[in-house]
Amino acid sequence: MRNRGSILRKKENVWKITIELEKDASGKRNRKYYTYHGTRKGAEKFKTQRLKELDEGLLVDENDRYKFGMYLDCWLKSISKAKKPTTIEEYSHYINKHIKPHLGNIPIKKLKTENIQKFYNYELEEGRLDGKGGVSPKTLKNIHRIIHPALESAYNNDIIYKNVSNGVVLPKVEKYEAKFLCYEQVMEVLEKARTTDIYIPVAIGIFTGARRGEVLGLKWEDIDFKDKTIFFQRQLQDIEKELRFTTLKTKSSVRKIDIPQQLVNILKQYKIEQAKMKLKLGEEYGNSDNAVCVNEMGKLINPKSYSSKFKRFLKKNDLPQIRFHDLRHTHASLLYSQHIPDKFIAERLGHSSCVTTKEIYTHLYKEDKIKVGNIIENIFENKAS
Repeated sequence: MRNRGSILRKKENVWKITIELEKDASGKRNRKYYTYHGTRKGAEKFKTQRLKELDEGLLVDENDRYKFGMYLDCWLKSISKAKKPTTIEEYSHYINKHIKPHLGNIPIKKLKTENIQKFYNYELEEGRLDGKGGVSPKTLKNIHRIIHPALESAYNNDIIYKNVSNGVVLPKVEKYEAKFLCYEQVMEVLEKARTTDIYIPVAIGIFTGARRGEVLGLKWEDIDFKDKTIFFQRQLQDIEKELRFTTLKTKSSVRKIDIPQQLVNILKQYKIEQAKMKLKLGEEYGNSDNAVCVNEMGKLINPKSYSSKFKRFLKKNDLPQIRFHDLRHTHASLLYSQHIPDKFIAERLGHSSCVTTKEIYTHLYKEDKIKVGNIIENIFENKAS
C-alpha cells in the first residue's frame, strides 16, 4: 500500500506535510505540500483532514484550477445525508440554474466578494429564468443560503483563506403578510368548490388548518370516523419529479386532532364515491397507497399542480386571491375569533411552541380559555356569536 502522506519536522513547531495526489497522465508522481505551524499532534490532524478531502474529491492540484462549480458539486454531495431530499433538490436547482452559469468557472481561491455582489445585483435585475426581469429578494436570500455555507465549509477545511460572501449586501426581504378569509368567504369557497375536483383538499384544509403536503399525504387509515380524529404523520412531496411520502417537518407536526361532524360527513361520502370509482375502473384505478386525496383515476395529486389549480379556481369564481396555505391562517383566525387559547391552536397546527403561534398570529392572540372541540363544531354549523 503506497504512502499517502508524510510529515517532516523542519524546525521547532514547524512541519512540512506532503500529500500524495494521483499520478499525472505521464505516470509522474504528483504531490501537494503544506507548511504547518504548531504541535506534532496538530500536524497529524491537519494531514488526516487533507487526506479526507482527497478521498471526497475536494483536494486537487493547484494546477487544476479548482473551480467554484466543481466545489459546489462536492459540497452538495457531502451534505446530502444531513438534508432532506427536497432541500437537496432545491439547492441543486439554484446551483445549476443560477450560480454555476455566473460563478461556476471561477477558481474558488480567486472568487472575490465583488464577483458575488455583481452576481447578486444581476439576479435582482435579470435573474428570472423566464426572462421576465429579476428574482425576488427572498429568492436571492435562498441563493445566498447556499453560497455562504458552502464557502464557510471551504474556509473551515482550509481550501480558502476567508469566506468572501460575508461582505455582500443583500436586499431586505419583506415579511409575507398572511391573508385570512372571513366566515362568509370560507362558506363561499366551500360551496363553490363542492362540485369541483379540488373540493376534498380544500375542505380538509379549512376544517383542520393542515399544510398542503399534510393534506395530500393523508391515507384513509389516518382518519378515525368513530372518534372524529385525523392523524397527521406524513406529507406528500414532489422530489425530482417523483411524488413521495416523507416525514413531517418537526416532531410537533406529527399530531392527532379532532374534526367536526361536518368534515366527517364529507369524508365518509367521498370514501363511498372512491369505492364506486374503483369498482367502475377496476385495475385502471391506481390508488395503491390508499390515499385520501386522489384524482378520478386514483392517482396521487401533485402538490405544486394542485396549488396552480387552486389559484385558477379562485380566479374563475371571483374569490379572494390567496394561497392554499392561507386556509391554514384562516383556520387559526377563526379559532382566535372564538377566544381559544394559543396553546391549543399551537398543538392543532403542529407548531413547536406557543411562541411560534404568537409570532404568526400576534394580532389575533386572545387569552380566554374555551374548549376547542365544541367551538370548532359551532364555527361551521352555526356561526358562533
